[in-house]
Amino acid sequence: MLKERAPADLVKMLRGTDENAVMVDTVKQARAAARSAGKKQSFAERSPVLALIKNKGGVRVGSKLDRELRALDVTPKSHPGLFIKKGGIGDVDNFVQSEDEIFANLPADGSGYVDPVAVMESIRSELGGNPLRTAEEEATAAALDNLDQVAAEWLDRVGLAPNATVKDIRDFIARVTGAEKNTAGIDTRISRFEQEIEDFDRTTDAIVNESKITAAEAKTVGEELEKLETELDAVQDLANSSPRVALVVDYGTTRRDLFKSKLKERSLSKRVDRLKRLDAEGGANDEILAELNAKSIDLERLRANIDGLKVKADKLEPMMPKVKQEIPDFVSPEDRADYVKGIVDDIFSQLTGRANQGMPSYDMTVAARGPLRERSFNIPDHLVEDFLEHDIELIGRRYARVMAADVELTRMDKRLGGPGKPDLKGQLDRLTGDYKILRETVIASDLEHVAKEKALLALAKQEKSDVEDVAGVRDLLRGQYKVDGQHTNFARVMRTAGTFNFLRTLGGVLVSSLTDAVRPAMVHGMGRYMAEGVAPLLTNLKAVKLAVEDAKLMGAVTERTLQSRLATMAELADPYAQNSPFERFIDNAASVFSKMTLLPFWNDMHKSIASVLVQNRVLKNAVGDYAKLDPKELRYMGFVGIDGFMAERIAKQFDEFGQVDGNVHVPGIERWTDDGARRAFAAAINKDVDSVIVTKSVADVPLFSHTPAGRALLQFKSFAIASNQRVLMRGMQDGVGSMMTGIVGMSAIGALIYFLKETESGRPLSNNPGKWVAEGLERSGLFAIGFEINNTWEKVGAPGFFALASAGGRMVNPGADSKQPASRYANRDAFGALLGPSFQLGTDAAQLLGIPARALSGDFDIKEADVGRGSQMIPFLTLPYWRWIIEGGFGLQNSSFKGIEPELKEAVAD
Repeated sequence: MLKERAPADLVKMLRGTDENAVMVDTVKQARAAARSAGKKQSFAERSPVLALIKNKGGVRVGSKLDRELRALDVTPKSHPGLFIKKGGIGDVDNFVQSEDEIFANLPADGSGYVDPVAVMESIRSELGGNPLRTAEEEATAAALDNLDQVAAEWLDRVGLAPNATVKDIRDFIARVTGAEKNTAGIDTRISRFEQEIEDFDRTTDAIVNESKITAAEAKTVGEELEKLETELDAVQDLANSSPRVALVVDYGTTRRDLFKSKLKERSLSKRVDRLKRLDAEGGANDEILAELNAKSIDLERLRANIDGLKVKADKLEPMMPKVKQEIPDFVSPEDRADYVKGIVDDIFSQLTGRANQGMPSYDMTVAARGPLRERSFNIPDHLVEDFLEHDIELIGRRYARVMAADVELTRMDKRLGGPGKPDLKGQLDRLTGDYKILRETVIASDLEHVAKEKALLALAKQEKSDVEDVAGVRDLLRGQYKVDGQHTNFARVMRTAGTFNFLRTLGGVLVSSLTDAVRPAMVHGMGRYMAEGVAPLLTNLKAVKLAVEDAKLMGAVTERTLQSRLATMAELADPYAQNSPFERFIDNAASVFSKMTLLPFWNDMHKSIASVLVQNRVLKNAVGDYAKLDPKELRYMGFVGIDGFMAERIAKQFDEFGQVDGNVHVPGIERWTDDGARRAFAAAINKDVDSVIVTKSVADVPLFSHTPAGRALLQFKSFAIASNQRVLMRGMQDGVGSMMTGIVGMSAIGALIYFLKETESGRPLSNNPGKWVAEGLERSGLFAIGFEINNTWEKVGAPGFFALASAGGRMVNPGADSKQPASRYANRDAFGALLGPSFQLGTDAAQLLGIPARALSGDFDIKEADVGRGSQMIPFLTLPYWRWIIEGGFGLQNSSFKGIEPELKEAVAD
């Protein structure tokens, strides 16, 4: 068998050469002729780095890069189009090495960026005639330069003499392929014939589009056509017995006839053109005119035939069977084992579902979508006015959600070595590859068979979980998580019920959020909080306002506009919502209610203080000697995602555009020219501010909580999960001092919240000191998950922490109250505690609907519980402006008018 094909460049060079010439000598002469021809290079070939800079927007006039290039005599006159007055690139320190193949061989700076010194050196080299090349370009150039040596080595490997002629080589290939035809089976002959058609197409398609055909090219085409004819004859006898063969023969014959017709059409067209010119010049006689008329008719018929053959070929091509992949020749048993292992891994991935990596099983990848999808809607607006969205906030949210998520996922994928796709398939493939290595390690280990099976099952379970988590977070960011279940009637009912729960229960959320005041001191220390957070508010308010404006530009202080934190507390942030008029009414009511709680203003105030603290801390660490930072500060910079290299870039931008006013660092972020530094700094500020003033993100809660049922079951509870991640877990990592400061301060505020809540609602305060301690800890938010579990446990009647604290309080004060459940669960029954407020809303509504049902049967008795249920159904009721009037808070219950609800309860009791 012909074990090795000749190199493609070698075959291309030998086309049309003298058959009696020695092949190696012919190659040498051809290479010498190519070098002497001196083909002029394009700008991208001469100066690939400058061409890349030009493609990325050009060089900004007046920038550092402009000055450096002018020093190298690169000017707008010598390189027109390279320089630009506005926009463009100002420095070469922001090239990501993985994004541009041309920089693959240049040194990196340790953070994924190309060393700017190396970039400037490559520009100097290309100006000197030595341009930077990719690895592929270098390999191609080396192969062409050594093509004569490659040819000699190939002759030696296939057993031919060094002085073999071109004819010797063609005869050798013909003998071997002839032997293959005689020994190969029918299926192999058909597969090779299919490949022959593909080769014929590639060879002939390139030639028929040229303006002329040389004698050598015509000879090559003739050889290809002859080979195709031979293959057609070889399988023609099988066409009647095999539909597959008949299809292949029909397609091959059609392609052959099409090519022959194209060649004939070319020749005939040239003849007609010459006759027409002769007629136009007045040199045509009757015989010539008759020939012109006949040839023109033949040409029209031929072109019609060509069109018919094209239609037939296009119709048959999709029906052609795929060319079978032949089993390669193996150089060693290890090579064969590796080949077999690859096939086994592919089959294993398909059978176990790993091949799809969390994507749909069908072959579809959502790429450009929404605002990123290029399309035109060529219809005047006034014709579709009723169908257009006019809510600019809704439009802005959609644009921001789709574009921000896809752009950042694409950047992250490319930064991590992937192809730069928002589906993160490259990263999921890496994850699966890591698990494959782990499985191979277990299989190759000395463990017992049972232990191996157990370890492999554990790995499979963990891999499935990790893939689902990564794919789930990806889909959540893109708004595509379990989309099929997000638009059902059940989902819309649950969403509306959740919004209604928000309207009727969270009016006092501002009082519950008083512990936010302690969080900056807990995270950044009391000294820094007082010196850099509180003191500037009294002595340097102007600088604080400047710093806060920068924080707003970075998206860290936006609650008064977006109410995003309050929406996450109540599980209202639903990217899948499709609203009816009623649902829009409820949503608008929720937006008004959010502002009436005053929480957005409270959030912005404390996020402003937190942003000033975070900006000060990050900028102080960045402008100093990063390597000599205190270990605690190094951990902090690692937490916000800033390494030494990025700190240096941030410091450079701050030195140029920022200022220090007293003890307030104002970054001047709007004027920064380093996009990478600006993104990293903004991400750091947002990450820490959202951790200090707890703002839930998609990764803080289980995937189940993002389904309609999960949002209903975990409403008002998922925020406790996020609080556990951002408050308790971080506090335990920050050290004992910070943790104890937080526990004492936040528990004290929690006790104050208990006092205010009980006074507002008219419920009596406890005289049990254990109750006050338990309430302080529970309302602090430090142990949110633990208390959610405990309160539900106690609500169903089991003893828990509050019962234990109450017992401890009675040891201190024997006359204290004994039964002391959590006040936050006072208005919830066991059903609502277990299944969430939406399901309790359903049971309360059913109870209230039973009142008219009882009245129809003659029972007009309204109970006190019915009054309580009815009042809990009133939206906006829990706002502190009037809740005390309705429920009798702030001592009103001791006056002649005890409040609307107590008065109604007394009336129905009588």
